[in-house]
Amino acid sequence: MDKHGDGEVAQAVAELERERVLQRQRQADDARGPSEAKQQLSAAVDEVRADERARVNLVRRNSATVDGETD
Repeated sequence: MDKHGDGEVAQAVAELERERVLQRQRQADDARGPSEAKQQLSAAVDEVRADERARVNLVRRNSATVDGETD
């Protein structure tokens, strides 16, 4: 094989390697995607629950204050 042919082979091998690396990255991203989405959803749910608890505590505190003032 001549130098030109060797260069084409090396270029083809390099391109295949790049495609393989990109495919691995895509697969890793796809596998990570649902996990990250679940984490984000879980964090959002936790935040909503914390807000609800804060509201409940505020209502209880306000009720206790009002009850204490009326006694």
